Amino acid sequence: MRLVETDTALADDDLPERPRPPRPEHRKTYVSLLVTGAVLITTVALVYVLFPKRDHEVIGSVIDHHEDPGAFDLVRPSRGELAAWSLGVFGRSAPWPDDEALVIEGARRTSILKRTAALVRYRVGEDAVTVVAMQPWDAPPRTIRRTEGDLAAVWWRPRRWTMIAVGPAARQAAWRPLVGAP
Repeated sequence: MRLVETDTALADDDLPERPRPPRPEHRKTYVSLLVTGAVLITTVALVYVLFPKRDHEVIGSVIDHHEDPGAFDLVRPSRGELAAWSLGVFGRSAPWPDDEALVIEGARRTSILKRTAALVRYRVGEDAVTVVAMQPWDAPPRTIRRTEGDLAAVWWRPRRWTMIAVGPAARQAAWRPLVGAP
């Protein structure tokens, strides 16, 4: 330890460093809280920007399938054949609408966002209505409605299924109750 004489004048370089008092505890806490908050808010914002909500992608895909259904695996099947076919597609029977006013035009297996889906085209009067059944991947049951041009789409969750129906927006009051859409 070096002792300094108080009566001796020292050059500026020879001045000993003064010990500084420690930072207040509150300042440490607030800085840590601000950094943590900034990292959390930035992470959440990036997740929402980089990974958009996929419900709209699924509905958009089903609308595209409605406009161009492609070739059917089953053409004009009976309700029993449709139930057996969906049992083969999913391993269990899907809750297809069974109203007698619906005429089944065809059914085919498809994939939406890398998940197996079954598409069934119905005829309600002169209108074509497409119903897609999928096994759900999300937890909460909900109803989503979307109108795109002259088409209306409804997403709902009966029991352990995700059902999406697409048909003409102008006459959705006629076809939605028939397919079981809310």
